[in-house]
Amino acid sequence: MRVLSLNTSYKPNFGYSPKANKKLRYTLAQDPDVSQEGTIPNGILRLSELCNGIEDRIILQEGGGRKPGIQYTIPELSDMLISTKISLTRLICTHYPKLDYLEKEIEDYVRGGNIASLKGVSESENWRREMAKELDSPSGNYVNLVGSSTASSKDVANKKLSKQAMERAASLIEEFVPTPSSPDGFNDIKGMYDLKNQLTEMVVEPVKDSDLAKMDLEEYSITYPHGILLFGPPGCGKTYVTQALAKEAGLKMYNFKMSKAGSKFIHETANNSELLFDYVEQKAKEAGKPCILFIDEFESIGKDRDDDAKRFDIEESDTFLNLIQTAGDRGIIIVAATNKFDLLDDAIKRRFDEKVYVGLPDDETRKMILLKTLSKSTKAQTLMSSDKDIDAIMKALSGFSNDDICKISVKVARKARHDNRREITAQDYFDIINTPEVQAYKIKEEKYKPAEQKRQIGFGNP
Repeated sequence: MRVLSLNTSYKPNFGYSPKANKKLRYTLAQDPDVSQEGTIPNGILRLSELCNGIEDRIILQEGGGRKPGIQYTIPELSDMLISTKISLTRLICTHYPKLDYLEKEIEDYVRGGNIASLKGVSESENWRREMAKELDSPSGNYVNLVGSSTASSKDVANKKLSKQAMERAASLIEEFVPTPSSPDGFNDIKGMYDLKNQLTEMVVEPVKDSDLAKMDLEEYSITYPHGILLFGPPGCGKTYVTQALAKEAGLKMYNFKMSKAGSKFIHETANNSELLFDYVEQKAKEAGKPCILFIDEFESIGKDRDDDAKRFDIEESDTFLNLIQTAGDRGIIIVAATNKFDLLDDAIKRRFDEKVYVGLPDDETRKMILLKTLSKSTKAQTLMSSDKDIDAIMKALSGFSNDDICKISVKVARKARHDNRREITAQDYFDIINTPEVQAYKIKEEKYKPAEQKRQIGFGNP
């Protein structure tokens, strides 16, 4: 964790706990002794700045950079950092025991050490793991001194949420359980070829081929995506596509809907968002592979922070930004969906690796949806055998979403049933489509996409 001067604008990056950083900076800012030379709070502030300076130099040299002046090797610098960090930790744990600083530091360095190992850093050069080990050793761990407890580095690596935390998270999130109408992979999606290829390359292939994933990491520094943002009109398949992705990749998927959580999420602290990610991270560890976190109605979270009337609290929004940025390293693949792309904060949009427009279905997809729906009805077999009628209905359905095409088919079926349970005809479709009620369903696509964005193709399984 990095703690800078109180007058410094700081946004944590991966490897440093934003929660612990925020708590320590807030605690120091509230302590009147922090500005007085020779006091413990002032010493904590100075030592934290010294640790940051040493660690910045290590990271710079890891990347091949150099600073003017006396040069030290990475092992020499890491030795300086470890001894200084132990002193800093002793002061914080003694003076501010309620911060749980040591536990957070161990957790951050364990995670950073694991990532470094995946990138091919040898154990002898993996100073992050050495840091975690030393902090957890008798010289660094001051549990008895401060009368508190903390997890060992091994426990942190396998950290589990408490039963109470799991129950709280479960009230905000639920595992997706497929039904007979759920997609059985990408084969049930008609069209959307570019999107399917992107998702296959980014998610499906590396999940199914660990050797390929390791090679991509070592040779190109390519990792799982932080997140994928699907946007476009309602009813055009964003949720369905995500379900198909989970099935295709063999991953568990967890749904989080703002409409379900309501004020339980927005009007409490940023701890809820951290809990949400901790929960999915734990599930990913248990499964031994990534999990998909699907966030519907994402505009409720990512609304422009300049919107003062109904904005997501800035502190919570910043926390969520960092969580999105680090999701891939925690085994979480975020797929967010929104019908209101223009309302999203630009900073949040930039956190997503891919932003894909999912628009109205094209001719091929409308025809596939129509045939799929009719195939379930014995009274529609005659209609299905007429290519001329099917093509005419398909054209009449232009401008309707995937979901609305299914709803129109239901209205058509009821019309035929009420008329002496007769066969469904093409005229039934035309009669229903031309009613003012159904015409109101039509979507003006320009409302949902940037002017320069090309329209993607919808899916074909209602």
